[in-house]
Amino acid sequence: MKTAFLLGAGASKGAGLPLTDEITGKVLNDEFDILKSGNNPPYQPADLKSTSQNMTQSVLPFLRWIKVQVGCAGTSDNSVLNYEDFAYMAAQIRDHLQGEFYNPAVHPLIEKALSDVWPLLSINLEPCLEHLKRIADETVRYITNAVVQAVSNHATDFSYFRFLTDVPARCNEGALNIFTLNNDILVEQFLSKNGKRFIDGFDPPFPADGNWKPAVFEQNPVADTIRLFKLHGSVNWWRYHRPARSRCYKFLRIGHDSASRRSKQTIDPRSTPDGSPEILIGNRRMNQVFTTWVSSA
Repeated sequence: MKTAFLLGAGASKGAGLPLTDEITGKVLNDEFDILKSGNNPPYQPADLKSTSQNMTQSVLPFLRWIKVQVGCAGTSDNSVLNYEDFAYMAAQIRDHLQGEFYNPAVHPLIEKALSDVWPLLSINLEPCLEHLKRIADETVRYITNAVVQAVSNHATDFSYFRFLTDVPARCNEGALNIFTLNNDILVEQFLSKNGKRFIDGFDPPFPADGNWKPAVFEQNPVADTIRLFKLHGSVNWWRYHRPARSRCYKFLRIGHDSASRRSKQTIDPRSTPDGSPEILIGNRRMNQVFTTWVSSA
C-alpha cells in the first residue's frame, strides 16, 4: 500500500493563514495597502517598477470591473468567485495584448473594457490598448503580491501537521508523497523542524538555497523518503532570467525567511522579470506552469 496526501488551503488554516474567500475580500479592498501612494509592492525592486502611479491607481477600478464580468459569465459548478478567477481574466487580456497567448475570443472583452473601464477611473488616461495592457499587467501583479503577503505568515505551532509523518509503516511502501496546492512554506518548516529530510525538486535540500532539479524526484527512494510536490509554486521560489539561446527558465528556492533575505544576496534582481515569487495565480493555468517547470530541468 502507498499513501499520498493532497493538501489545500484548509491545511494552513490552523496556522492562521486566510482561506480563499478571505484573501479575495482583502484583494478587492487592498487591505494589505499595496497600492497606497509611495509603496512598492512586496518583492518588487524599485528599479523594476514598470508602471506609473496612474496605472497603479487604476488597479482597483479595473479589478472590480473584472469581478462583474466574471460574475456575468457564471460558472458551471456554481462555485463562489475568487481572486484566482479575477487574475485569470486579467491575465487573458494582458497576455493577448502582449502577444504571448493570442486568443481571438478575448477581442469582445477587450472592446468592452475600452468602453467601460475609463469612466470608472479617477485619472486622465487615454482609452487605448497600450494603457489597457499595462493596467491588466499591474492588476495581475497586484493580486500576486497580495496573495504572497497573505500566506507569508510564519507559524510557531506545527503540531497539527503530525498526520503527515505518523503514517504506519504498513500503510506506506516506498516514498511518502505529499501534494499541496498551497504557496506557503508551512509543510517545509514542519518537516525541517522535526528533522525530516524531504525532496521538493530542488538541490541541495531545504533549508539551504537550492536550484530546480526535478530529476531528484526520480531517485530511488530509501526508507522514510518524503517527496513534496508544490503544484502551485511557492513564496520562496524565484525565477532566473533564461540564458541566451535558451527557451527554459531556471528556478531557485530560497530557504528560511525568504521575505527578509530577499534577492539582493542570492539573485540579481534584474533576473526576475516581475520581481515576485513564482506562484500560480489563476486556477486554470496549473498544467501550463507545471509543464514549464518540468521542461526547464
